[in-house]
Amino acid sequence: MTATNFKAENNTFRKLIGNGLTYRIPRFQRDYSWTNDHWEELWADVQAMLGTDGEPSHYMGYLVLQSADDRSFDVIDGQQRLTTLSLIVLAVLKNIQRLIDSGNEPEANRQRLNQIRQADLFKTIRAKVTDREGVFQLLRGMDEDLDSYLALSSPEVSEWSLDDKRYAGVLRTFRVRQPFALLLAARRAFDAVDFTDLLRAAVVISLRYNVIGAYSTGEQERTYNTVAERIAKGELSQLRPALQAMRNVYVTDKAFRAAFAEKSIRTTDSRNNRVVRFILCAVEQHLSGQDHAFVSDAFNIEHVLPQNAPDGWEGFSNDEAGNLVYRLGNMTLMASGANRDAGTEGFLAKRALYEHSGFAITRKLAQDNTAWTPERIATWQNWMADQATSVWRIDQLS
Repeated sequence: MTATNFKAENNTFRKLIGNGLTYRIPRFQRDYSWTNDHWEELWADVQAMLGTDGEPSHYMGYLVLQSADDRSFDVIDGQQRLTTLSLIVLAVLKNIQRLIDSGNEPEANRQRLNQIRQADLFKTIRAKVTDREGVFQLLRGMDEDLDSYLALSSPEVSEWSLDDKRYAGVLRTFRVRQPFALLLAARRAFDAVDFTDLLRAAVVISLRYNVIGAYSTGEQERTYNTVAERIAKGELSQLRPALQAMRNVYVTDKAFRAAFAEKSIRTTDSRNNRVVRFILCAVEQHLSGQDHAFVSDAFNIEHVLPQNAPDGWEGFSNDEAGNLVYRLGNMTLMASGANRDAGTEGFLAKRALYEHSGFAITRKLAQDNTAWTPERIATWQNWMADQATSVWRIDQLS
């Protein structure tokens, strides 16, 4: 009997189709059979990843492949998924080219097309790097950029300063990567102080634009990339002019305050939970001066209107409870034990616990509210919005 070797590994779709590999559907396989129901389910998963609160990737299940040379593969299982994703990519490429041909944002769409067709990158390198010294300069720069990229992706193991690690860690918590090109360019060109201040500015802009505002990232990416190019060319060598060049992606105080006052973040998602902890800890530090690590296990998010509130809790209707439980104004901080004790108790019982909390924000909530109603949630969240506008602010742009 012929021996069969098995190799299991995790791969992205980009890696599967981007290495010059060939996939063949054997004749014994069934025909393509996905219908509208399958397509809609896949498309819903793709759209879920694109949202501000979405997961960074989607698990598509396993592929079973057979190959004699690791270059050409027979698809034994997974042909429906592989074929559908390939068709989506081809449709995207065709539609972007159609937009370019029709004059619809041709320059921006050419950039998108180039990002997808990564082979164009190497054509650009060949055109720009024409001699031996240019090659070595490119390699030195790539080596430096790799260290910076790894520090942005895994700040806890980098040799960056504590402040730089903290800001990079917050960007990772936000799952925001749009400013990476900007930060890589600035890491080369700026002094240490200006780079740290730019990192903080990236956090502030991301909180205002991506996390709370949830605006489309297209304009933001174009701005960051333009500023990165100007830094690389030596046109922007200091923080202040670089910030001015990013003014169009800095959400104004008025717009940010209004968006924050209405914001809901579902904390059942682990990433969202960390984001809310970060926000609450920052407001707490603004109030009390106490710097709490937002990843600490010593405290939890306390939902005043409980997540699993019994029917009629404090007079809230089921619709009101569903709409308001994840509003930022319904959340505060409590020590882990006290949070468990509060549970689904009524507001007066909870308020007695809040009054003795170690967190200033929670004591103030108890002090300012004798009852908990939809109106009080809105009022409290408006107060939080005022604090947030002061905390996440860039003076040069406000």
